[in-house]
Amino acid sequence: MYRLFDTYIRSVRILLFVIFTCSISSPLAWGQSNDATVLLLNSYHPQYPWTKALTDAVSETLDGRVKSENLHIDYLDGRFMIDNATYRQTLKQRIEVKYAKINPDVIIASDDYAVNFLLEEGDRIFPGVPVVYVGVNFLSPELANRDNYIGIIEGVDIEGNINLMLNMLPDTESLILLCDSTNFGQHITKLAEEIINTNRTTHGWEHVDFDVWNNFTLPVLYERLSVLPDNTAVLLLAIHSDKDGRYFSYTDDLPDLTTASNSPVYGMFGAVMLGQGIVGGNINSPMNQGKHVATLALNLLSGASISDLPKSTMGSFSPKFDYRALKRFNISANQLPQGSTIVFEPHSNVFKTEQLTYALVAIVVITSLGLVFYNNVRRRVAEEKANTDALTKLPNRRAADEWLSKQWTLSTGHQKGFAIGILDIDHFKRVNDEYGHDIGDTVLIHISKRIQKVLRNSDRLYRWGGEEFVIYFDFVDPDTLDKVGNRLLHAIRHTPIEPAGTITASLGIAISSDFESLESLLIRADTALYYVKQNGRDNLSRVSAS
Repeated sequence: MYRLFDTYIRSVRILLFVIFTCSISSPLAWGQSNDATVLLLNSYHPQYPWTKALTDAVSETLDGRVKSENLHIDYLDGRFMIDNATYRQTLKQRIEVKYAKINPDVIIASDDYAVNFLLEEGDRIFPGVPVVYVGVNFLSPELANRDNYIGIIEGVDIEGNINLMLNMLPDTESLILLCDSTNFGQHITKLAEEIINTNRTTHGWEHVDFDVWNNFTLPVLYERLSVLPDNTAVLLLAIHSDKDGRYFSYTDDLPDLTTASNSPVYGMFGAVMLGQGIVGGNINSPMNQGKHVATLALNLLSGASISDLPKSTMGSFSPKFDYRALKRFNISANQLPQGSTIVFEPHSNVFKTEQLTYALVAIVVITSLGLVFYNNVRRRVAEEKANTDALTKLPNRRAADEWLSKQWTLSTGHQKGFAIGILDIDHFKRVNDEYGHDIGDTVLIHISKRIQKVLRNSDRLYRWGGEEFVIYFDFVDPDTLDKVGNRLLHAIRHTPIEPAGTITASLGIAISSDFESLESLLIRADTALYYVKQNGRDNLSRVSAS
């Protein structure tokens, strides 16, 4: 009975969390804080699990705080081109051209390749922009001395992992450290050798024969691993490629490596290694680090001084293991460090059935509490989406029809009327033909923002379709309408949008009358617009109620 109640309580919490999340995710309940722009510059391609997990964590943390179109995510593909000078030169040109018109307020740099790129080129391409780094293995003097750089040092817990391995497997006589011969590989190899030499006596490692393997082809490596003697363990530091330049994929090649090895393989980079055949180790988490740096970025965007935030924070490691690999090498739970997490552990069918039964009972009980509220939230979100133009985020034609019909009904028989304006961007087809639809979309977005800034609080703007917008004018008098309309055209005309240059628009306005239908009013506004189009464009025409 206690387990049923406990499951019920946990299920209630989960459902309420889902409901709460849905409600705050709705545009009705959650506003954007500002127009800040963030650039997430990743060292590696998203096929690299660490990069994907960290990118997801950053995106989720910024969601709702930074507009989705203002989060720019780029990948430098450094794992494929880690020591390629020609690629690096081309990369400088690509980044400089791509972001010539995008001025990020904060840059989040993931892993050493991107951070080193910014240390060399950032002041020239992104002058004065603060950088929040993550995934950096070592705090170099140059990074430490940059006043506009803060972040997390990922580190490499070589010492901690060697201690963990020898405590779990005290009979170990030989410990192989795997790395490659890239610049990073040479650096981490040197660090490992320094750690071993420094701690061999103090940590009681005298009985262990350490050997660094960093010069191999993958087939030869697999063969050597398959014939390791008893009482041997392997610590995989990092491999980008073998000595022939063949790329090492942690998704495709690591399972082959761990399968070939007749000794347990340990590692420290959880997102890329765990689940690919390694036993486990002191593991780091890209999700935690991604959330951390995204929070630092939000602090900067909120006005915090970079000098008041921690210069660097060390990433954390915790013991985590793969149940399947533990079973393969007959390592029991008693051999694991205290506080260890075991993943990929199966449950018995009886246990699964019992838990499923409790969960189903709990869901049935709480459905009546949450379903109505949840459906109401979903309905509101769906209505909001159906009434919003996906590109400009303005109310769309469907929303305009509903609002104008309502206002028409309210104004009929009363002295107070209103006016309808139809605004059309001049020569918009030429913009699409000459510069492409992406630039055309940019023009539409900029024009919509310019119009909103000029309109009065009582007016309303709608995306009617194509390059046309409909404006509801809360009617005052014809002269006021003309002034507002001319201000709109002036704001559009005097705000060039590169590379299209100067953009103009034409506006037709019709004042409502008690003696016509809404459809007739729209036709008169469209006729007024047509008159402007036939007489030179970049102007307005107004027809009165009479």
